[in-house]
Amino acid sequence: MTDISIIIRTKNEGKSILKTLEKISSQKIDKTFEIIIVDSGSIDNTIEVAKKFGSKILKIPPQKFTYPYALNFGTNNAKGKLIVYLSAHCPAVNDYWLYYLTKHFSDPDVVGVFGREIPIKCLNPVYEYFQIYEMFPSDGNTPVLFSNVNSCIRKDVWKKYKFDERVSKRHRKFLIGEDQLWANTVKEKGYKIIYEPQSVVYHSHKFSLKGLSRMYSGGYFSSELSFTSSVLREKSFWKQINVYIKKQINVFYYLVKNHYFKAIIWDFPFSIFFNIFWFYLGKRDRKKEDALNKFFENNPS
Repeated sequence: MTDISIIIRTKNEGKSILKTLEKISSQKIDKTFEIIIVDSGSIDNTIEVAKKFGSKILKIPPQKFTYPYALNFGTNNAKGKLIVYLSAHCPAVNDYWLYYLTKHFSDPDVVGVFGREIPIKCLNPVYEYFQIYEMFPSDGNTPVLFSNVNSCIRKDVWKKYKFDERVSKRHRKFLIGEDQLWANTVKEKGYKIIYEPQSVVYHSHKFSLKGLSRMYSGGYFSSELSFTSSVLREKSFWKQINVYIKKQINVFYYLVKNHYFKAIIWDFPFSIFFNIFWFYLGKRDRKKEDALNKFFENNPS
């Protein structure tokens, strides 16, 4: 009987997956686990490296890939009672990552646990601030609802509430957030989600304009997930502006304090502009889509 299935989505992750798999193999835990690779068309040495660690390889066509589809596909083929999701480029910080991620499931009401993500210094200074001080603090007080970068769920609950694949097929280039929506659903059913700051992985991406398009999802799902954002929790538009400005001032001070002067000139202003642009583009598209769906509901052919 396998206790835990660790599912890793990959596509050309040969440069980073070796370290991630090495850290998995060194975990100190008295439970059995399997490693499942869900690969969507790697042409580098990703599969070769994964096989050296005894990983089970599952392949899906690149054109079928969406984040929720890959997770559901991997979970459906998993043997473990607990399902761990880990990004291929996110190695554990120590040998107790898996222990802390899975220790809370003695409580039957706990259906999901997600861990802390710490940045690789200097790789993306703006995002680094939010990771350290807002999204994944060490004290356990986080506004993040859930994160499949580093998470664990019960398979029996997943069978009832799978990751929603419907929206992502229409917006596969920009739309993420299947983890947030899943967590929102199970919490509404009365289950518990826990943030465990002692289960730590490294997680960073280089600053890029493409990376900022992730904010599209924030706008698209803003009505469902507004309670996760301190900005959107404010009722007044001007209060939202005030909270947002204070956040950006804190980021600016962080960049100055850590001598990230290049980021002040380039990353910081571009992140403000494109985050706002993608957020409102996502919000606009969702509004149009909801209006269109409502029209067809009221005017069936």
